[in-house]
Amino acid sequence: MTNHYDKRPSCTSAEFNSLVTNTKSKIRQYVTAFVVNIIAFGFGTVNGWPSPAQSMLQSPHPPIGDTPFTDEEISWLGSIVFIGGVIGSLVWSQVADRLGRKAAGYLTAVPFIISWSIMIFATDYWSLLGARFIVGIGCTGSLINVPLIVSEMADKDLRGPLGTCLVLSLNGGYLFSYVIGAFATFTQLNVSCAFVPIVFLVLFYWIPESPSFLISKDKVKEARESLLWYRGDDEDVTEVEMRFLQSQAFTKPNNVSVAALFTDRGVFRGFIIGFILIMGQQITGANFVLTYTASIFKAAGSKLEPDICTIIIGMLQLIASIVSCVVVNKAGRKILLLLTYLGIFLALSTMGACYYLIDTGTDISSFSFVPIVALSFFVTCNAMGVGPVPYILFGEILPGYIQNMAISVFFLFGIFGAFLTVKTYPTLNAIWGMHGTFLFYALCSLSMFIYTMLFVPETKGRSVRSILRELKGTPDTKKSAINETESTNSSTLGIDMTKSTLELTNHSS
Repeated sequence: MTNHYDKRPSCTSAEFNSLVTNTKSKIRQYVTAFVVNIIAFGFGTVNGWPSPAQSMLQSPHPPIGDTPFTDEEISWLGSIVFIGGVIGSLVWSQVADRLGRKAAGYLTAVPFIISWSIMIFATDYWSLLGARFIVGIGCTGSLINVPLIVSEMADKDLRGPLGTCLVLSLNGGYLFSYVIGAFATFTQLNVSCAFVPIVFLVLFYWIPESPSFLISKDKVKEARESLLWYRGDDEDVTEVEMRFLQSQAFTKPNNVSVAALFTDRGVFRGFIIGFILIMGQQITGANFVLTYTASIFKAAGSKLEPDICTIIIGMLQLIASIVSCVVVNKAGRKILLLLTYLGIFLALSTMGACYYLIDTGTDISSFSFVPIVALSFFVTCNAMGVGPVPYILFGEILPGYIQNMAISVFFLFGIFGAFLTVKTYPTLNAIWGMHGTFLFYALCSLSMFIYTMLFVPETKGRSVRSILRELKGTPDTKKSAINETESTNSSTLGIDMTKSTLELTNHSS
């Protein structure tokens, strides 16, 4: 392949930082972010589906089969998505890197369409189970491809706000399933969700290929046409940014080995902190709470209909994720984690206490509002801190050359952890009772609070070099290190995260 990178003068940092986005460019970038995040919205509908579907499938006259589904069967329907996700995470980065972001986007929608089609016409449990497994493969494709497309098409001033669209879309998808499921039949719920990937395919057709990908394939002319569209037909901005992208592609470092995680004390400690934080997302219980929301409220004896409670939870989660986009850049990362871990501990402890009173025959009708308040507080804390902050920290506690490898490990173990928490929830209820399950996860949240307080450094406004020196145990006497501009911007983390699984696959083979 002929290399054209060295045929153009490189772009200086001053030139790149001085670029100004015109109104047409901003509109096109926002439209692109909206379109590509439709498939992330679809992922949210998949994860939100079990909550309304459970009450339908466990009713005396279920829409599938002749007998109500057991708790064990429901747990598999909720958790097998993550097994498909583990498999998907091993292939989607390769698809995006070899075939392109457009091809990966089209292919990501295929498992969604196949899955919902099967579920619409399903007549038995095994059809539903197979469909849920298939859609899990597509779900990780949305997590990988969406931030990759957004980060590669967005300019430096819009990467932050456009990057937050992923979380907003996921939470919007949860709320969509909750609302439709509360008022529609089982088939109508599935049909409604099936429209999401179809709408995505129709609109995604009009979105240009990623300029960065085209440059990586030495398609300079096509890359320039794509970038010109994204930059609102501004020739000058396109010319400067083309030189910047080409110089980046030319200097792209080779893959690092897994051994690089263990050769430096600071890097290793950063890796351990990141790993524990991603697993902390699982052991604080968010996945099982959001999967079984309706049944959780029903068991708590809330006077409100479980489906209405679920909608309230979905709305609060969406609002909290919007607020977190603002708060996370103003507050310190560590303090936000500490406050939300503590909030989750209090919320789960309150829920555990309510279930204990119910199990011992105590009438809680006089304060039946407590469970919905506690669970609302739980999802708010999760959406504002425990959910998003670890992904920001990944780009701040690890040097750039190792982020891809480290985040690939976080990503795979996080998906598997999500599977375990969703799958084992009914089993733990059977062994310990619901009060025991919630108190167990409350203690896990308290342990994460203690770990964060003792071992997680504050990273806001600090350089990666300064943070690694602290993790390494080396005194940092340079006060100016606090304000260094070297720190990794969290808005660029999506592209590192999307490429990471490919590197893990390459090194493990």
